[in-house]
Amino acid sequence: MISRFLSLAVLLPAALVAQDPAMPSSPRFVAILQLAQDGRADSARATIGGILTAIAPSDADYPEALYTAATIASSGEEARLLFSRVAVEHPQSAWADKALLRLAQLDFGTGDTEGAVNRVRRLMADYPQSNVLASAALWGARAAFERKDDAQACEWLARGLTRVENNVELRNQMEIARHRCSGDASPEAVS
Repeated sequence: MISRFLSLAVLLPAALVAQDPAMPSSPRFVAILQLAQDGRADSARATIGGILTAIAPSDADYPEALYTAATIASSGEEARLLFSRVAVEHPQSAWADKALLRLAQLDFGTGDTEGAVNRVRRLMADYPQSNVLASAALWGARAAFERKDDAQACEWLARGLTRVENNVELRNQMEIARHRCSGDASPEAVS
C-alpha cells in the first residue's frame, strides 16, 4: 500500500493530479510532479531539494515545497517525516490539513488504524473547513471500521457526505461504505 501511495504522483495523469485538492498546485511544484510522472523522479527530488535549500522555512512557499517533497519521496519513512514536518512546523499553512490526510493514509496502509483514526480526528478538529475533509472522513471511516468502531465510522461518513461536493467517485465510495451503517447515520443527522 505504501509503495502505491508513494507513486501516486508518478502514476496519476497530470489532469487528475491538478484536480486533487491534496496535490501541490503552484506551477513550479506541479512542474516537479510532472518530472516525476515523466519517469524522472530523481530529477524531481533533486529539484525540490534545491528549492528547499534555497528558501527559508518562513517563506510562504516552504510548506508546499515540503509537501511536494513528501509526495515524491523515495520511501515511506521519508514521506512520513516530511508530511509530519508540514503538519507540525506549519500548522497554519494551507498544506497542514493535507499532510494530516496523507499521514492518515500512510498509517492505514501500514495497518496502524489507531494512528489513522487519531490523525483524522485531529484534522476534523483543527481544520473543520478543510477541502480534504470528505477524503479524510472516508479514510477515517475505513480505519474505524477496521477497529470495529462502527459508530465513529458512520459519523465520519455522514459528515464527509455533507462535504463531498462534486467528486462523484469519492461520493460513491462513501455511499458504498455507508451500507455498513444503520439508518440513523444519514448526512442530515450530522451538523
